[in-house]
Amino acid sequence: MLDIGFTEKDIRQIVTRSSHNLYNFKNLYQYLSKSGINNDDFINIVKTVPNILSTSIENIKNRIILIQQLGFNKIDSFNIIKAYPYVLELNEEAINNKITKFKDFGFADNDIINLISSNPTLLSIEENEISQSFDYFKKLNYSNTEIINIFNKEPSLIINDLDKIKERINKFKVLGFTQEEIVKITSLLPNIFLDESNLLATKFNYLFEFGFDEENIISIIKKIPIILKPNYLDSLENKLNKLLELGFSKENIIDITNTDPYILLYSTDNLTNKVFGIKGLGYSIEDTINMISDFPLLFGYDITNIEKKIKFYKSINLDNYILENSKILIYNLDYIKSRWNFLKDSNCKDKLDLFITDKDFYKQYNVRSLDLIKE
Repeated sequence: MLDIGFTEKDIRQIVTRSSHNLYNFKNLYQYLSKSGINNDDFINIVKTVPNILSTSIENIKNRIILIQQLGFNKIDSFNIIKAYPYVLELNEEAINNKITKFKDFGFADNDIINLISSNPTLLSIEENEISQSFDYFKKLNYSNTEIINIFNKEPSLIINDLDKIKERINKFKVLGFTQEEIVKITSLLPNIFLDESNLLATKFNYLFEFGFDEENIISIIKKIPIILKPNYLDSLENKLNKLLELGFSKENIIDITNTDPYILLYSTDNLTNKVFGIKGLGYSIEDTINMISDFPLLFGYDITNIEKKIKFYKSINLDNYILENSKILIYNLDYIKSRWNFLKDSNCKDKLDLFITDKDFYKQYNVRSLDLIKE
C-alpha cells in the first residue's frame, strides 16, 4: 500500500473503518488499474469506501456492468466511480429507482446519462428530493421542458437549497422583472441560481454607475441576458471602455446601447474595425461617430456592404445626406438603384424620393418598387 502512495495514517484509518483483513487489496488494485484507474484515483476510492476491500471482484464487476447497462460507456462508468466512489455501495434497486424517477418526469435516456455523468451524487439522493425540486419550479410557472433544460444544464440544481433559489428569484423581482421574464432568463442561464457573488446586482450597479437608468438596464438584460454570465463583467467593461476610447461619449454609448443592446455582444475588435472601416471611407472620426450614433445598427453591417452603398450615394451627390441620415445605409442597394434609374428616367428632381415608403412611392409614381427590381 505504501508503494502505491497510501500513507501510514491512511492505512490505519482504512483498517479501523473496515472489519476485515486486506486480503482483497491486490486483486482489486490489479483489476481497477487495468480498467484505467490510476494510483491517485485508487487511493481516493479506497479511502472513501474502505469496505470495497471486502467486496469480491465479481460483485464490483457486476456493479460496473449495471452502470453500463443504464447506457453509460466504459469510460463514463469509471469516471462516475472516480468522481463518486459511493456508487459501488449502492444496490441495483436503488439505482433503478432513481433512473425510473427521472424518466417519470420526462427526462430522455440521454438526458439522464448526461445528468449523472456530470453529477454522480444524483444516484444517491432520495426520490422525494427530485420531486421537491421539480415541483418547486412547476409552482414558479416553469414548463416541464424548461425544467428539464435547466436541470440538464445545471444538474446540481436538483439537489440545491431551494431557499437559495427563491432568494435569487426575489432579487430579480426587486429589480422589477416579471415572473415570466425571470423564467425566460433563468431557463437560458440557470447558472444564475448558483451565483454566490450576486452577479445580477454587480452588472446592474456597473451599468447604473456608467449612466444607464434602471428601466434601460432591465430592458438590456431582458434582450441579452447572456451579459449575466459569470465571466461577462470584464467583457462588458472592456466593450464600454473601448467605445469611450474610440471617441464616443457616455451619452452616445447609452443611446446607442438602448437602441441596439446587441452591440454589447460584439467583440472589441469588431467595434474598432467597424469605426475605422467607416472612417477609412473618407470620413472624419467625428462624422463616423455621428453616423453610428444616428444608426447604431451599422455596427452589425459588413463594411464591404457599407462601402458599396456609400460609393453609390456619393456618385449621385448624396454625400451630405449620408451624414444627416445614416439610416439610408439600411436599404438594399439593388432596391435603391432600381428606384434611382426610374426617377432619373422620369426627370424627377427630388432624390430623396429614393427613400419614401413603397406605399407613397406607388401613390406618387403609380409603380411598385418590386416591379422596378424585376425589370
